Amino acid sequence: MANENYGHVQIELSPVTKKYLHWAVSKAVPKDFLYKSSVVSYINGDVTNVAHITVCWGVENADLDEKFRNSGMRLTSPERAKIVKVGFFEGDRGEYFPIYAAPELGPEVNKLNDWIRKNNKISPISLDFVSHITLCYVKNVPKVNIKELVNKISKVLVGSEIEFDRIYFYKPETEERVLLGK
Repeated sequence: MANENYGHVQIELSPVTKKYLHWAVSKAVPKDFLYKSSVVSYINGDVTNVAHITVCWGVENADLDEKFRNSGMRLTSPERAKIVKVGFFEGDRGEYFPIYAAPELGPEVNKLNDWIRKNNKISPISLDFVSHITLCYVKNVPKVNIKELVNKISKVLVGSEIEFDRIYFYKPETEERVLLGK
């Protein structure tokens, strides 16, 4: 179970990329297949309007931004990436499937991820975390063929280039978003 005391390092995607991802999801997934949670606000059907890459999940340190600035580490602006895979995860209690896109991350993002993992306390349950972009949440009902939906989105997105924007440290418990390194 996710501990909301942990923070996440996220790279926001450009508005152009979000619009493209929304188009791909809208084209492949009928609106009545989308799952919206009445309890968890971020599980809200098509979530491409807030699309981001979670680079590292489970950062326990609240002082991540301060440590980053004091380390002297610098990043050039995050590079572009290509989507190399579209897949899905099993959702909580089997009610839904999150469909995601996995980009091939370049050296700047990998450098950031390595720094975070080396210099901060990371939750043990997040060690196998893989960076991804959540595209939408789909109902787990008999009329939904999740593999077919993933294949439709894959045909459109795999090989597509995405643009990154700003890097944030996000803490869900407080909804705090701190621009990292600024």
